[in-house]
Amino acid sequence: MKKLLLFLCLASFINMNVQPAVKTKSIKNTVPANTTNKAVQAGSFFLYGLFSALSGSNILLQNNGKNDLSITAQKESGENFSTNTFKFQTPFLDSSNFKISFKKAPAGQTCSVYAGAEGKMPQKGNKLRVGCDLLMIL
Repeated sequence: MKKLLLFLCLASFINMNVQPAVKTKSIKNTVPANTTNKAVQAGSFFLYGLFSALSGSNILLQNNGKNDLSITAQKESGENFSTNTFKFQTPFLDSSNFKISFKKAPAGQTCSVYAGAEGKMPQKGNKLRVGCDLLMIL
C-alpha cells in the first residue's frame, strides 16, 4: 500500500512539472525595401498589418483609392506559404478614415482583405489582415 501511494505521489509530481512541447511558428517581420524613418506629426499614425500568401506572391494595395503599397510575400526557410508584416508609408491623422482595396493581385490566386478593410485611425491592435491563396476550379 505504501508503495502504491508513493508511486501515485511521484506520478502526480512528474505530471505537474512536465509541460508538453508546443510547436510554434514565428512570424518574420519584414519591412519593404523603400522604408525610411521619417518624423511623424503628433496625432498621426501609420496603417499596418499582416500579409499571408504563397512565397513570392506580389500584390498592390490601395488606401482610399490612392496611396499604393506593393507587398511581396518573403520566402521563409523551407516554407511555401509565408506571413509578413507591412506598413503604409504615409501617416494618417487621428480620426481620419481608411479603406483598403486591391489594385493588383497575382494571376491564379484569390486575394482578399479579410480583417480591418475599413475604419478610422488610430487603427486598433493590428487588425488589418490581407491574404492570397490558390484559385481552385472544381
